[in-house]
Amino acid sequence: MRVRYHVGGREVVADVARDPDGLTIELGGTSYRVEPIAVSGSAVTFRLDGGPVTALVASLRDEIVVALPRVTIHLRRGHPAAAVGARGRGPGVGQRREIEAPMAGRILRLLVEEGRAVIEGEVVLILEAMKTETEVRAEQSGVVRQVLVAPGDVVAPGQILLIVGEPSVPDGDQGVSA
Repeated sequence: MRVRYHVGGREVVADVARDPDGLTIELGGTSYRVEPIAVSGSAVTFRLDGGPVTALVASLRDEIVVALPRVTIHLRRGHPAAAVGARGRGPGVGQRREIEAPMAGRILRLLVEEGRAVIEGEVVLILEAMKTETEVRAEQSGVVRQVLVAPGDVVAPGQILLIVGEPSVPDGDQGVSA
């Protein structure tokens, strides 16, 4: 089976073959062996080329999110051959984008405040789940319009954490003064 997904805005194509003991994944000319070890709640532990790896898996409305130690992968439901990582290309001018919790966890650190400009891909908060820290990133550049959580809050998968909107120029302000 061929799977396409996005990581950091870059499309990745992998060929996946199942067998009774696990999966073989061909990625960029390299073959990886994946064998399941255990499943506990949203944590899946597997052996990747002989070494154990734990991933947190969250099932959201329209995608499955797999959080690995160094990368988070977003897979669109119902389309294993056309998965996306950033839920589309973002809203149009003047619209807002809600940043949702990729999984259940506790807000460890909030790195932005309302009114602050953020760029696409910037880490806006750190979510802790099962003693693993996950970076939650802005999916578009803009201005943080609302912060709906605080450090220590426990959140559910898909819960809205922040709202990022387009930057605006106040009425009567024609430019930037030095």
